[in-house]
Amino acid sequence: MSLALSSFTRAKIFNDFNTMKKAKDTPHLQILTELLKQNLPHVHRSRLTGIAIFALSLISEATVNLRKLALSGIVNVKADSVHKRLSRLLFWLGTAKIDFGLLVLKLTNTLKSNHLILCMDRTNWKYGKSQINYLVVSLRINTVGYPIAWTLLPEVTKQGSSKTSHRIRILKKVLRQLEASQIKCLIMDREFIGQEWLQWLDRKQIPYIVRIKDNTLVNERLRVKKYRRKLSSKKFKNRRLSIYGQKVFFSWKSIKGENTRSEYLFTISNRFIGKTMLKMYAERWSIEQMFSHWKKRGFDFEATHITHSKALLGLISLIALAYLIAHQWGLKLHEQKAVKKKAHGYLAVSIFRYGLDDLKHAMRLLQNGEDRITHILVSIFKNLSFVR
Repeated sequence: MSLALSSFTRAKIFNDFNTMKKAKDTPHLQILTELLKQNLPHVHRSRLTGIAIFALSLISEATVNLRKLALSGIVNVKADSVHKRLSRLLFWLGTAKIDFGLLVLKLTNTLKSNHLILCMDRTNWKYGKSQINYLVVSLRINTVGYPIAWTLLPEVTKQGSSKTSHRIRILKKVLRQLEASQIKCLIMDREFIGQEWLQWLDRKQIPYIVRIKDNTLVNERLRVKKYRRKLSSKKFKNRRLSIYGQKVFFSWKSIKGENTRSEYLFTISNRFIGKTMLKMYAERWSIEQMFSHWKKRGFDFEATHITHSKALLGLISLIALAYLIAHQWGLKLHEQKAVKKKAHGYLAVSIFRYGLDDLKHAMRLLQNGEDRITHILVSIFKNLSFVR
């Protein structure tokens, strides 16, 4: 049974718009709450209102600082009361079984798509003595990453790195959303290596491309850095080599730059070869862009003073929702009026920032802005459902 918004429901929302204006909450808060209710019918309305308040406040204030969010004016309640409500919401979301990753797949129309490119990476920082360390899997769409699964890594992990068990757990979550046959490739940096991990991916028939370290042994005797030219010769180019207990294809290229820690980029794959492998590995940058939008270029993720694991999991779920709304609206705006390109060929402003700034501006227009926000939210959530 589809839980997407019917045409009757959307019409009812607009018919009730004038009535909403007389209510205590702002119209765009009520409209987002109603849209969430249509997709999460088993969640209490007060919880959904809290989610709506947090998401809209994130977009309005572009920060995760709870004090600033409480002052956003999204809801006509005292700031202290809003602050307490948002704090409680984070703890509840940290344990609630709401799959925001599935929402991303539905909203981007990729739930039933094939040839999906996934990226795995970490984002971490330190607050006081606490290490905050997330492991995230993103879906690459048009050069940009969208989060579909995440977990908080325990502080005891070595130098913040993930273990094989952490990676397997998060990939199992992805495989509850998607079939392995839908995944064209999983792209990873050189910290995501290891025999057990790569063997598990191969058994699950998940194609992967992963960067390896300079001192990695090939066929248990060759170090890739020393023998890179030999390994790229015609003799080895299309031949599988033994690396981390796997028969894989190998490719490499030299890299330059002030911030590079190595002179060379070495990659291996269980499916792809040569230049194709290297070209696809470059698409890993999409998850880095996503993280930058969450941080200084967007929601200032690192400004949070939260350290409790449950609250941190709740926070990233809400960031994923707000990021999704802002970027989807940016795409729609870009279709209506394309962002100009600068002389170097890049967009003057990112699609995410384009949507975020326009939403923030609309929220500040009070009367006219409320009506525009309503239309924006309904257009984004059109034919959506959180659940299958």
